[in-house]
Amino acid sequence: MKPARINSFVLLLTLLLLLLSSTFAWATEEDTSKKEEDKPEKKVEVIKTIKHVVVIGLDGVSNKDLTNAPNLNSLASMGTKVDNLIPIKPENFSVNMASLLTGLDPSKHGYLNQGDKLSGDTIIDIYQRSNREVLFLDGSAEGLKDLGSLSKVYKDKLTDPKQAIQELESSFPKARPYLTTLFLTIDKKNSLSGVDQEIGRLFSFFHQQGVYDYTLFVVTGIKESEGFAIYTGPGVKGGLLESNSRLVDVFPTMLRVTDGKAPDKVDGLVLWNVFTSGEGYSEQNLLQKRINELSTSQANLTQQLYLAKEAKRKAMLDKVNAEDQKGQVLTTIANKDKEIKTLKLKIGAMKLFGIMMVIGFGIGYIIEYFVLRKKFLMF
Repeated sequence: MKPARINSFVLLLTLLLLLLSSTFAWATEEDTSKKEEDKPEKKVEVIKTIKHVVVIGLDGVSNKDLTNAPNLNSLASMGTKVDNLIPIKPENFSVNMASLLTGLDPSKHGYLNQGDKLSGDTIIDIYQRSNREVLFLDGSAEGLKDLGSLSKVYKDKLTDPKQAIQELESSFPKARPYLTTLFLTIDKKNSLSGVDQEIGRLFSFFHQQGVYDYTLFVVTGIKESEGFAIYTGPGVKGGLLESNSRLVDVFPTMLRVTDGKAPDKVDGLVLWNVFTSGEGYSEQNLLQKRINELSTSQANLTQQLYLAKEAKRKAMLDKVNAEDQKGQVLTTIANKDKEIKTLKLKIGAMKLFGIMMVIGFGIGYIIEYFVLRKKFLMF
C-alpha cells in the first residue's frame, strides 16, 4: 500500500472516530439534562426576619384555663407552648413581670414592691439602646408604672382590654415599635374569653398591617403557682410542646431569637429546642445544647442544695449549742435566784432579830427604870 493512500485512510478513520465521540457526548449531555429537568425542584425554606416583637402578660390565667381561649390555642398550635411555666416567688404579678423583663430572680433584680428600684438590664433597655422603639401598654389591675416608665412610650390605666387594643391600634402605625408589651388582668370584670377575643383582634390588626408573619409573639400567663408560655414567630418551631420552663427563661430565649445571642449574667436558660434548625445548628445540636444547659443548671442546683443542707446542718448545730448554752444560763440564773432568795430570807431574819433586840432592850430599860425608882426613891 502506498504511503499517500495509508495517510488518507488514517485521516478518514480519525474523522470517523471524532464524529462518533461527538454524537455520544451530545446524547449523554441531553440525557443528563432530561434527568435534571425530571427532578422535582428543591424548596428552600427562608426564615423571615423578625421586625416586631409582641409580649403579652396575662395575670390570673393558667394553662388549665385555656380551654376558653381559641385564639391563644391557635397561636400555640403554630409555635411552641410551655404548659408548665414555673412563676417567681413571691407570686404577685409585678414581681413576676420584673423577672420576665430581666431574666433575674427577685433576689437579684431587687423589685419586690412598688417603688423599689429595679436592678439589671431589661429587654426594654437593650432594645432602646440599639434605637429600637418600645411601646408599653399597661392594662393590669396591679399597675406596672415602675416597669412601664422604662419605656419611652408608656400608656397605663388600660384596664379594659378593648381599650388596650384600641390604644395599640392607634399607637402602632405611628411609632412602629420593635417591641410591644401588653399586660392584662383576668378577673370578674374581664373574663378570659373576652380578653381572648380582643387578642384575636390584635392578630387581625397585625395581619392588616402586613407584619404578622414577621412578628415574634410571646404570651405568658400566671395564676398563683401555675403558668404557661407561648412562643410563635420566625425562627420558632411549630407544634412543639415543652413540659417545664421557668419564667426567667423568657428573657434569654427572646434575645436569642431576635439578636442571635443571650446575656450570660441571667438566671434564665435559653430554650434551644424551640428554635428551627439552621445557621450552623442542626436539630440534634439544638437539643444537645438544651440538654447540656439543663445538666449544668441541675449540677448548679445540686451544689446549691448541698450548700443549703450544709448551712442548715450548721444552723441546727448552732441551735443545739445555743439551746445548751441557754440551758446552762437558765440553770445559773435559777441558782442565783435561789441564792438571792436565801439572802433575802437571811436579811429579813436579821432585820426581825434586830427589831426584837431593840424591843427587848426597850422593855428591859423600862423594867429597870421602874425597879431602880422603887428601890432608891421608895415611892
